[in-house]
Amino acid sequence: MAAMIFKLALAAALAVNAAPTEAHLQMPDGLPARIHIELSYGGLGCCRRESYDITIRSDRAVRSGDPVPLEAIRRFVESLRRPPVDAVTADSLGMTQHWLNENPLGRLARYRADIAGYGSYNAKQNALFMQLFTSPANARAWVTKYYAQAFHRTDDYPHALVRLSWSNPNADFVVASDAQTPFMLPWLLGYEKVRTNNPDIGRTFAELLPEKALNRARIAGAPLANEYITSLLYQHDAEFAEIEAESVLKAQLGLIRRTYDVKALALRRFDSIDLDGDLALDAKLHPKGYPANLFVHMSVYMSRGRPHDLAGALHYGLAYADLVGGVPWLSRYLRRHPASTAEIRIVQDMSVTLKVWKDFSQDLFAHGADAALSKIDDMFPEIAFVELSEPREAYSRWFVAPGRRMVLWHYKVRAPLEEQLKNHKRWDFAGHVAVGALFDPEGRLIK
Repeated sequence: MAAMIFKLALAAALAVNAAPTEAHLQMPDGLPARIHIELSYGGLGCCRRESYDITIRSDRAVRSGDPVPLEAIRRFVESLRRPPVDAVTADSLGMTQHWLNENPLGRLARYRADIAGYGSYNAKQNALFMQLFTSPANARAWVTKYYAQAFHRTDDYPHALVRLSWSNPNADFVVASDAQTPFMLPWLLGYEKVRTNNPDIGRTFAELLPEKALNRARIAGAPLANEYITSLLYQHDAEFAEIEAESVLKAQLGLIRRTYDVKALALRRFDSIDLDGDLALDAKLHPKGYPANLFVHMSVYMSRGRPHDLAGALHYGLAYADLVGGVPWLSRYLRRHPASTAEIRIVQDMSVTLKVWKDFSQDLFAHGADAALSKIDDMFPEIAFVELSEPREAYSRWFVAPGRRMVLWHYKVRAPLEEQLKNHKRWDFAGHVAVGALFDPEGRLIK
C-alpha cells in the first residue's frame, strides 16, 4: 500500500512539473479587461507593499488616472502566451557581444562608486576587467551558474504578482515570482504554476509600472550588469589584488622574488586570529628550495604607502621556514601528503603576534593545560605559528619552538599525530578541538 501511495504521489508531482502543454497556458483571446498588480519587498529596510490596477477599454488603458499604452499591454500578454522557456541564456538576457562591449569601464566605475564604495582601478586592472567582461564565454558560464541558484542572498525577498481578468468572471490568469534575480526569473504561470525563464515577461511587465514602482528595476533586468560584475570581481579577486600590490611594490617586487616564489599578493585589512585589521601587504610566498607545499603567509604593515621594513620581514620569513622545514616528522609528512600544506604566519618580523599568544596562553591556562606552555614560554619571540591544511576542510594550528618541538593548539576535522591523543584532555575553542599537546621533533607525544 505504501509503495502504491508513493507511486501515485510521484506521478502527481511529475504531472505538475512535466513540460507544459498548450492547455496550461490557454488564455482568452484579446486583451484582458483589468490587470491587478501586487508588489512587495521584505529584507533590509523592512517591508513595503504596493498595488496597481489597470483598467482596459478598446481604445485606452488607465492606471490610477495615468494612461498606459495599449501596445505595452499587448506585448505583456503576448509574452505570457509564449511556450515556457526551460533555460536562461546570455542571448535571451540581452548579453550579446554588443552589450558586452558597450562601455564596460563606465559600468565598472559606477559599480565601484555606488555598490562597492571604492575608487577607480589602475590601467592594468582595467585591462584585465575589459578582457573578462567582454568575453562571451565568461558571460555564458556566469549565466548558467547564476540562474541555476535558487537563492543568492539573505535579507532580500521581492515578490510580484499579476492577475489578468477578462470580461467573463471565470476567465483570469495569474503570473507571479519571488525570485531575486534580474528579470525575476523564473516566473510561475497560471494556477498550475508552470515555470518559465522568459526575460520578456519582466521586460514587458516593467512597461506597465510607474518609473519608481517597487521592484521595477529588478523586474526590468536593471541589476544584470552589476550582478555579472560582482561575480567577475569575486572570482578574480586575487588577480586584481596582485596587480594593485605590484603597482605599490614596484622595485621591491624584485627583492621578494630573489628568495621566494610569489603565490599571491594583495593590500588588505585583516581582522584575524593574529591581526587587528590594519592595512598590510598580504603575501603568500614559497621560499625557494623548500618543499613545494611549505609556504610563508606574510603580513607587512603599510607606512606612507609602502610596506614597512619589507627586507626584514623577508629575512625572518626564511629563518622561520628553516625552523619549520627542519622538523623531521613534519618534513616527512609534507613529502608523503602533497595535497596538504604548511603555512607559516608572519606579521612584520614575528611569527607569533601578541594577539595570538595571549589567546593561546589564556586558553591553555583556563583548561589546566599549561604544562606544554611552560616548556616553550621563554622562547616566545622565536616561535613559529603554523597552520597545516588538509583536504576536506581539515586544518590544525601549531607552534614550533627552537629545538623543533611542536605544540598542537587546536584543530578542525582532524590533525596529524591525532592518534596519540586518545587519552589526552580536549576542550572547545571557538568551534575547534583544542588539546595543547607537546610533541618532540620526531612527532612523539611528550607527556
